[in-house]
Amino acid sequence: MELTREQQRMLEGRDGQGAQKAMEILLAYGECYHAKRMIPITSVHIAGNFPVLMDEGIEWLEDLARDGTRVYRSIPQKIRRCMILIRPMT
Repeated sequence: MELTREQQRMLEGRDGQGAQKAMEILLAYGECYHAKRMIPITSVHIAGNFPVLMDEGIEWLEDLARDGTRVYRSIPQKIRRCMILIRPMT
């Protein structure tokens, strides 16, 4: 799959572990669908509640945060109003 210089930089980890992992995931999706390149986007939906992530997803996010990964909102997100649980209630 063709990558821009910026995308290649992220894939190589020069912008941090979080950006690198995001590019690895996007590249895997692109290869699965035989995409030639990525396309510009104007909005994104993020699924980030506990039933979707489960313990492993939460642990992965915690590892990324410990390593300094931060999310910068540069693309408008579609956010539903709901209660988000970081840990399951017992």
